[in-house]
Amino acid sequence: MQWRRETLNELLDQAYKGAIPTGVFSICAACLFSYAFWNKIPLPNLLPWLALMLIAQTSRIAFSFYRAKRIDQQSYRFWKNALFISVLPGSLLWGIFPLFSFVHLDDISRVIISIFLATAPTAQLLSISGVFRLWLTSMVILLLPMCFTWMFYGLPGLALGLIGLLYAAYLYAVGRKFNQLMGDKIQLTYKANAVLRAKTTFLATASHDLRQPLHAITMSLAAAEARLLDETPSKQDIDAAYQSLETATHSVENLTRLLNSLMDVSKLESGGVKPNHTAISLSNIFDHLSRTFENSAKEKGLEFQIVPSSLRVTSDPIYFQRIVSNLVSNAVQHVSDGKILIGCRRRADSVVISVLDNGPGIPPEKFRDIFEEFHQLDNPGRKSSGGQGLGLAIADRLARVLGHNLSVSSLPGAGSVFSVEVPLHKAHIPSQTPKNSAQSNRRRPLVVLINPFVDVLEETAVQIRQWEYRVLAFQSYEEAQNLQIRPQLIICPERFPNEMTGCEAAERLRSVWKHNCAALILIQDLNTDKMLSAAKHNCKTIQDPPAPDEFKALIQDEIQNLTS
Repeated sequence: MQWRRETLNELLDQAYKGAIPTGVFSICAACLFSYAFWNKIPLPNLLPWLALMLIAQTSRIAFSFYRAKRIDQQSYRFWKNALFISVLPGSLLWGIFPLFSFVHLDDISRVIISIFLATAPTAQLLSISGVFRLWLTSMVILLLPMCFTWMFYGLPGLALGLIGLLYAAYLYAVGRKFNQLMGDKIQLTYKANAVLRAKTTFLATASHDLRQPLHAITMSLAAAEARLLDETPSKQDIDAAYQSLETATHSVENLTRLLNSLMDVSKLESGGVKPNHTAISLSNIFDHLSRTFENSAKEKGLEFQIVPSSLRVTSDPIYFQRIVSNLVSNAVQHVSDGKILIGCRRRADSVVISVLDNGPGIPPEKFRDIFEEFHQLDNPGRKSSGGQGLGLAIADRLARVLGHNLSVSSLPGAGSVFSVEVPLHKAHIPSQTPKNSAQSNRRRPLVVLINPFVDVLEETAVQIRQWEYRVLAFQSYEEAQNLQIRPQLIICPERFPNEMTGCEAAERLRSVWKHNCAALILIQDLNTDKMLSAAKHNCKTIQDPPAPDEFKALIQDEIQNLTS
C-alpha cells in the first residue's frame, strides 16, 4: 500500500514522541550498568562512555521538546534527518559498550549485557520502527559489535555470535513487517475518516445543491402564477411571467445536470461502467471541444486555442471525450481572464493530451482535494456559476476505469496543466524507414536546426540524422533565411544572442520562405505561459535539453501533422 504524506508524518510523530520514555530509560540503564560494573571496568573507559551517553540521551529528549514547538517551521525531510542525528549517537554508544567492557567482565555479566542489547531493538519497534531505515540502522549498530565481540571468546562465544547474527536477520524481517502493518493501519484509519467526512460532506452539499434549483423553480413558478392571475394580464406582466418561466427552465436544466452527474458518480462507484476501447481520432475530439466551449470561453473574454493533431489513440470514445470535456469545462469555469490552450504530444507509445491555462493556479497540497466530489477551491459559497464540483471527480474516476493516467501540474498564480495519458493507436505507430538509395534519402523529411552554440548544434544534428531525417544546421537566423530548399520542421532555442526569440525566428523564416513549416522551440524553463505564447505563433515547445524518446516522437508527430 502506497502511503500518503499524512501517514509518513504520523509515523515520524510517533518516533519523536517515543524519544522521551526511551531517553529516560536509556539514562537509567546506563547509570545502573555503570554502578554495577564500577569496580570491574576501568574508569577511564567507563566514565567517558557514561558522560557521552547522558549527553546523547538528554539531547534527544530536548530536541523532541524543541520539535513540538517548531514542528510547522521545517519540512518533513528536515525533521526526519534530525531524528537520525538525535537517535543514532545513543545507539552507537550502546553498540560499542561490549567492545571495551567484555574483556573485563565474567561470562554472567556478558550474558546480562547481551540480553539487554538483544531486547533493545524489539523495544524500539514501538518507538522508531515507523521510520524503518532508522530502526534498521540502530538495530545493526546495537547487535553487530556485540555478536562479533562474542566470537573472540572460544567456541561457545562463536556459537553465541552466530546466533546473534541469525537473531538480527530475524529481527529485520519482523521489523519490516511491523513497519508495514503500522503504516497500513494509519493509512486505513485516514482513509476511513476521509470516507466518513466525504460522505457527510456529500450528503450535506448534495442536499443543498438539490434544494437550490428546486427552490428557484418553486419561486419562479409562483412568480409567474401571481402575474397571470388577472383575467386580462398586461403585456408587462406576461413578459415578466415569461422571464420567470425561463428562470424555472434554466433551474430544471441545472437540476438535470446535477442528477446526471450524481448518477455517473454512482455508476463509477458501483463498477457499472464497462469501457469499449477502440481507435479514436483526436481531431474529432478537438472539433467537439471547439464547438462546445469556444463560444462560452470567448463570452468570458478568454483566449481559446486548440492545436490540431492527426494522431489516433485507443480508448472508449464516449468516456474519453467526457474526460477531456470535463477538463476543458473546469478551465473555462475557473479562469476569469486569460488563455486556455488544448494540445497533445507523443510520449513513446502513448499520447499526452493537455489542457493548459494561466488562471489562478492550485497549491500542490490541494492536488488530491480537487478530485473529490463537490470540492471547489475558489467556490466556497457554492455559487451556481462555479458548477457542482463533480467534473474533475468524474474525470478522475473515468480515467482510472479506462486505465489512463490523469495528472495535474500547477502553482498558485502560475496557471494549471491538466493532462491525461492515453495509448497511441497501434496502426498509427510507423515502422522504421529503410535505408535504401539516394532517392529514398531525398524523400526523407528535412529538418532545419538553428543554434548559436556549435557543440550543441553538431551533437543535436547527429542525433536527429540517426532518426532518418535530413538535417541542415545553422548558427543564426541570418544564415538559415537564404536556404533554397523548403524544410518540414524548424528547431531552434528559446532566445538568440541578439534577443530575437525562437518564435520570432520561426515566424520570420516562414515569411521569407513563403512556406508554412512546423516549428519546435527548445525551452530551458518550460512553464504554462511560455507554452501558451509559443502556441500563438503556431510553435510547439519541449524542455531543453529534451529526452531523446520524447524529442524523437515530437519531431515525428509535427512532420506527420504537417503532411497529413
